[in-house]
Amino acid sequence: MLLVSNHQSHFDPPLLALCLPSRQFRPVARASLFKIPGFSRLIRTLNAVPLDNTTGDLASLRLAADLLAAGDVVTLFPEGSRTRDGAIGHFKRGVTVLLRQAHCVIVPCAIDGAFDAWPRRRLLPRLVSRRIAVSVGRPIDADELMELGPDNALALLRAEITALHHDLEAGRSGPSAPRPRASRHAHRLGVAVAQHPAV
Repeated sequence: MLLVSNHQSHFDPPLLALCLPSRQFRPVARASLFKIPGFSRLIRTLNAVPLDNTTGDLASLRLAADLLAAGDVVTLFPEGSRTRDGAIGHFKRGVTVLLRQAHCVIVPCAIDGAFDAWPRRRLLPRLVSRRIAVSVGRPIDADELMELGPDNALALLRAEITALHHDLEAGRSGPSAPRPRASRHAHRLGVAVAQHPAV
């Protein structure tokens, strides 16, 4: 299973891991993060896969594809880095290399509130009175997705994640009707989760 999500903060990988606590979880992380003292230890604890997104790291993408074939859950952030303003950025086309090799289920996810809690410009997070929410959408077959072509596949994924994110943003200001593709239930550990029943 490949989880594909927007990227708001350093909280994102463990937040997504909470959605599937019983599965082996392997986030794909920018290779430069493995050189940061302290933080490197954290992402290694999460069994992260290093990816050099400046050169197109085919070896790491093949490793991620092998992990998916072995039944692990791999997490990918197609923006390549954390958002600078909270908005969902451009999806890098190199992501389609993994999508083409994956032959698995792709699950679009959205995270909201993590940017407010820990934006890029802050060294340490703000945890008091911060609501962070995760929405898990409808599974998509990777082979069927790639039949649309690389550009259309990325556009569809981005549209799915953007729609999930908009729902989470709307939830901040008051209750709203659930989208047909996602049932709503919450884990009250500081993180609200909206999850499709098939995931």
